[in-house]
Amino acid sequence: MKKTIIYIIFGSLFLTSCLKTEQYIEIGNTKLSQKKYDKAIEFYNKAIKANPNDSRIAEVYYYRGVAKEEIGEVGEAVEDYNLAIKLNQKNPIFYNRRALAQSKLTNHEAAIDDMNKAIKLSPKEAHFYIDRGATYYAGGKLSLAIEDFKKAIELNPNLPEAEYNAAMFYAKHDFYAKSLPHFKRAVELYKKNNDQAGLKESEAMLKKAEISLKEAEAEK
Repeated sequence: MKKTIIYIIFGSLFLTSCLKTEQYIEIGNTKLSQKKYDKAIEFYNKAIKANPNDSRIAEVYYYRGVAKEEIGEVGEAVEDYNLAIKLNQKNPIFYNRRALAQSKLTNHEAAIDDMNKAIKLSPKEAHFYIDRGATYYAGGKLSLAIEDFKKAIELNPNLPEAEYNAAMFYAKHDFYAKSLPHFKRAVELYKKNNDQAGLKESEAMLKKAEISLKEAEAEK
């Protein structure tokens, strides 16, 4: 009889802990989507404390890292991504997000290493190539950067960010003629996606590239 009572009590406590953890995670995710980052962190902390062995805790560390990164605590965010990856080494998003944080800290080699891992786990995800290309560019590896932008376009021809990054690469190096098709495609895709911010930016850069091309041709 005593064993039965102990099992019932233990089971009840475990269930209560699981329910609290789930509630804390849901509230934390809601606060994160509302950009209330401090509140999100507060509830993620509660979720971890309530049940540190929950199967979702890797994601909790990840999202807590995202919230910390948004409030400028990039170093602490990396620590949370480390914890998430320690618990789940098969999620490419964890590696990619840690890579982006490492880039903010100008740890380009560490960032590239993480991006390589993300791409190895998910080789057809175009966004990963865009991010790695941008990191290569920041680290001065220009030929590798444009190859990644091209790979992103190859994988997803309907991704405006890939076209825009390729266009900006060529424009910044005075290859205006090469930049124009990419700018035009970016404009087309941003318009199709009803992304007004992207559309405005790409249209402005397209006009600038067209003017620069005319000026360059006039000087010949």
